[in-house]
Amino acid sequence: METALIRERKQSERLKSIETQIALTVETYRQLRIEYFKGVGNYIDVLTALTDEQRLRRDRLSAQMDLIEYRIDLYRALAGGFEPAKDYVKSL
Repeated sequence: METALIRERKQSERLKSIETQIALTVETYRQLRIEYFKGVGNYIDVLTALTDEQRLRRDRLSAQMDLIEYRIDLYRALAGGFEPAKDYVKSL
């Protein structure tokens, strides 16, 4: 049970970190686009920032999925596991 608690807490911290990185990347992308449209920036930098933002958003989705799985593990640890009723399984 302690392991499940630690994993969930660490994953929550990871999610917060990814959220912070996304916010910074979105701002960077916005600023680079402005510079590009003013003629002082490079389009490769804009594309790189966009790619970074998309990667972080995918990372966030994966981290959210992992957190849900860890939470399920925690609930199972607290409940002592889950075994379907044998009578119910036989009736299927």
